[in-house]
Amino acid sequence: MPIPIREDKCIKCHLCELICPELAIHIVDEDGEG
Repeated sequence: MPIPIREDKCIKCHLCELICPELAIHIVDEDGEG
């Protein structure tokens, strides 16, 4: 079951990276940190 992502509420906790590494790539790219 897909988990809806609210960009405006994203605090970059990287919890979604545990669920979907491919999805979390854009989070790393946005703030420029690993």
